[in-house]
Formats: sequence, structure tokens, C-alpha cells
Amino acid sequence: LTGPAGAGKTAIMGSMAEKCQGMGCLAASFFSSFARSSDRRDKRHFVSMLAYQFQQHPSLNTHLGQKILSAVKADPSIFEKRLSAQFYSLIMKPLQQCQQELRRSSTPMVIIIDGLDECGHPTTSDSAPGLALVCGRMDR
Repeated sequence: LTGPAGAGKTAIMGSMAEKCQGMGCLAASFFSSFARSSDRRDKRHFVSMLAYQFQQHPSLNTHLGQKILSAVKADPSIFEKRLSAQFYSLIMKPLQQCQQELRRSSTPMVIIIDGLDECGHPTTSDSAPGLALVCGRMDR
């Protein structure tokens, strides 16, 4: 979803998140503009926030949540690493490991991310590579 500042992109994404939440298909969401603290708008916390939401989701907790917890136990310093390493270890790899279980689910899961381009930290130039892969088909 693209458009100029003030066009209502965040409002649209917020409405979509509410609708998906009501349908039980919102796996995770990130809204940098809704974050009250500057820490929550910091891109360094983006991956951990998504991983936490996956782990807490009742439909994802059993398989995906356990893979995420295993990744943290295997590497407790993961949150100190580059975003790309965090993204691979806490998001991509667990999703790949759970493909079969996730495909059997009758409800598709949605991840909504708004304003990632607006958040950051002066020393953080690391992006979240692979994000398009998560948003796209998992078999590609």
C-alpha cells in the first residue's frame, strides 16, 4: 500500500488489522506510528516484536512459537545481532520449518506491517531482508 503522507495508509492498515483480528487470522502486526515510546518505533525491536506476537498467537503457538523459543534458547544473544540475522533465525527459519503445519491450517495468517520505513535508529542501517518472502508465498 503506497501513497503520499496523510493519504490514510495507516488508517486502512489499522482497519485491516482490526478485521483480521476479529476473524482470527492476524498473526502479527507492527505499526510504527501507533507506538507510544521511541523504543517501540526503533527498528531494532521490529523482529523481536513480530516473533513475540507469533509465539503468543493461539493458532501459531504450538508449532511456530515453539520453533521461535528453541531459536532463542539455542542463541540467547540473538537479540544483539544484526536485524538480518534476527530475521532469519526468529522469523524465516521457523516459518520454513513449520510450512507443513501452517499449510494444513484452515485459516490463512496475515502479517500487517505499517511504517517500517519511518522507524529507525541513527546507527541502524540494517533492514529486514526477506520481508517480501514472508509476505509472499512460502513455497517460493
